[in-house]
Amino acid sequence: MLQVSPDTRRDALTPVEFERFATATPVEFRLDTELTVTEPTRVTVDGGGARDLAPGTYPATAGSTWVFPAGAAVPHVGAGPPGGPDWARPLLDPGGYPLLATWSVLVATVLGTMGLPHILVRFHTSADGRGARRTAAITVGMLGVFYLFPAVYGLLGAVLLPELYLAGSTDTVVVALPARVDGGWAGTLFTALLTAGAFAAFLATSLGLLLAVSGALAHDLVPSTLRRLRFTPLVAALGVVLLALPAARLDVGVLVTSAFAVAASTFCPLLVLGIWWPRLTAQGAIVGMVVGLLASAGVIGVDLVLGAPPGLAAILLGQPALWSVPLAFATMVLVSLRGRPPAWGTAAMLRLHLDETEPRRG
Repeated sequence: MLQVSPDTRRDALTPVEFERFATATPVEFRLDTELTVTEPTRVTVDGGGARDLAPGTYPATAGSTWVFPAGAAVPHVGAGPPGGPDWARPLLDPGGYPLLATWSVLVATVLGTMGLPHILVRFHTSADGRGARRTAAITVGMLGVFYLFPAVYGLLGAVLLPELYLAGSTDTVVVALPARVDGGWAGTLFTALLTAGAFAAFLATSLGLLLAVSGALAHDLVPSTLRRLRFTPLVAALGVVLLALPAARLDVGVLVTSAFAVAASTFCPLLVLGIWWPRLTAQGAIVGMVVGLLASAGVIGVDLVLGAPPGLAAILLGQPALWSVPLAFATMVLVSLRGRPPAWGTAAMLRLHLDETEPRRG
């Protein structure tokens, strides 16, 4: 924000519709894309000779690079261009219900954060409940500061890098913006720092998940010994790699929101009811988690493998958090009401909510 000019900041708040390329612009397509050309346009594809495109629809294969000359009209892809009348609408619109789909993703990300395994494991590193609560409060504050920046990057990217939207590469705006704002050493330095930070965050998250999975395997499925714990990360890593290979063709954004939806439908109801509702039973917790897992991971798997029919079903299967989370909560409550809470439930509830500091003597 300090490097961009006042004009750029003003344009970010009131973007002009991206209709023509200001300079000769290479566009690298990461996904198979269908372009709609509205006027005769001369382009260069993959460094070959120039070809003239008549108005019509043309496929752009993943990995190809198209160079559009200065002044050429921007082809249409999907929704309207940045700055157009549809630019402010939610872009997540798999079945004609953009607001419903956006709400489902918000429910998954907000409630799923508390249920992510690598987040839960970090509480075991706290000496007591007070330290765990302090860690959670600090983390929420840091995340709140972090979430201020995606909006800034999105606004600046719409003004300075609108071609990323055309190519379906908007997720690279973080590392592409510094060089566009400052073409000197400062832009290169910030690009290197952001790239290193992205790799560090990726490794930290991956290792946290790997530790959570291997710890669960060592504790629940094999004898809990330190020697076996040294081998379970290898087994878990091998399984994750085998699952990741066929998923390489999938959109990483879809996979991330799917993970949040599963966490929101399983661990979130367990944590909320287990901490604040004394009537929760072990049977209710187990049945509710199984129902939440089937309602989230099951339908997401069906959507990824078989595909969802158009319309409302595309949202209900692709983003199920809006109905799978209430279903998991209701299942835990109804099953628990038919049983009896454990005798030690009251004492455990007191330990969760009373002050853990020892009283001062004298």
